[in-house]
Amino acid sequence: MAAQQGYLIDKKCKAILLTHFEKCLCSESFGNARYVRKLFELVLYIQAERLMKEEIVSDLTDAELSYLSYIDFEKAIHDLEKKKITQK
Repeated sequence: MAAQQGYLIDKKCKAILLTHFEKCLCSESFGNARYVRKLFELVLYIQAERLMKEEIVSDLTDAELSYLSYIDFEKAIHDLEKKKITQK
């Protein structure tokens, strides 16, 4: 999904995603495609927030604009887990 849209993902993300999805599979309410899309959209939002904190946004390179960091994924996963807990 990310590559199709021109994004590059930090190689360290594979481990955190596998761990997270393994935990999700244990849940009866896990709807994989919808959840993955929701996670990806949240990662993009978090990436945008991170990039907006840069001093001069117009100086960002294409590589910086297309890079999804480990921290972006970590925060998105944390936010979704926190939201799930508060909805119970």
